[in-house]
Amino acid sequence: PILLSPHSAVCSGNHDKEISDDLDASDADLSHLEKRLRMSSCMELVKQHTGKRPKEVEDVVAETMRLGDLSEFDAKNYLFHTWLAKCYHNIRSGQGEA
Repeated sequence: PILLSPHSAVCSGNHDKEISDDLDASDADLSHLEKRLRMSSCMELVKQHTGKRPKEVEDVVAETMRLGDLSEFDAKNYLFHTWLAKCYHNIRSGQGEA
């Protein structure tokens, strides 16, 4: 999966319309079942990634808390959601069906 590095975990919040449109279009041709399979696959990949790299998670959460003035819970939620979304929108067709 394509996951974020610790240095890219906190975004600036400056998302332009073109990026938003690209994300909206990334799964436009998928059926509901295909979307659910993709999401399920990405959830599993994020769980595996975080389980294998607890130090990375700890470092990114600490940096996110510091830069975003967030609680640990909110920083983890932000991190996992970001990784999940990054995976979901970058997964290649067929990978979500394994």
